[in-house]
Amino acid sequence: RDLVRSRGLGDVYKRQAEHEVHLALSREEHGLPVRGHIYRRRAGSRKEMGRFGNGRAAIADMLAPADAVLYELVPLVE
Repeated sequence: RDLVRSRGLGDVYKRQAEHEVHLALSREEHGLPVRGHIYRRRAGSRKEMGRFGNGRAAIADMLAPADAVLYELVPLVE
């Protein structure tokens, strides 16, 4: 095996492109609340991505290779 040309998995992941994520959710199809907040959760962090209304939410995001994300939709309390 040629050690000079060998690369580790870290090098392979660095060369991979990010992935676009687009989600459209609605009250009718997904049981979404009328209004609320959208949060993105990753390992140990939570970031607000925006708000939604009229029972519809749209999420657009970029994910790195092998990234695990959970989108949380929290009803707005009035």
